[in-house]
Amino acid sequence: MKVAVTATGPSLDAALDPRFGRCARFVLVDTDTMDFEAVENGSSSLGGGAGIQSAQLMARKDAAFVLTGRKFNVTTGICVNKADINPELCDEIEAEAAALGIPVLGRIRYDNSVTAAQIRRMAVVESGDGPAARDIRALWARVGDRQRVPASRRPWR
Repeated sequence: MKVAVTATGPSLDAALDPRFGRCARFVLVDTDTMDFEAVENGSSSLGGGAGIQSAQLMARKDAAFVLTGRKFNVTTGICVNKADINPELCDEIEAEAAALGIPVLGRIRYDNSVTAAQIRRMAVVESGDGPAARDIRALWARVGDRQRVPASRRPWR
């Protein structure tokens, strides 16, 4: 299996580069043989899209995993599915997200209508107005607000 590591140098001794899209290079390690290849990251100086280009490069190199520092520089958020089944764990997840500065965008409640929708090969939000469907619609509204998607262009209205 190949594992890619964002690195500041071209060797196994190189320091971890905390960036993904703008790292200096990737060191690809075959975990079975410990053979490695240093790959320059040609995307590091792009004005935009460096993360996408770097991800495509790693896919072309057949990397199963990428080890990097903390920053992917993408908009993220947390949603806890079946949040009402274990409220204490849900609270722990949300506290950890807050400590990392990751917004909690929503909670989705356990709902038997999810299974019923799957059996009918329908999306939950198409099959009715149960608790999970309402939670998912509210989640998508928050995602749309965060991404500044105009209400008229939101298919999940």
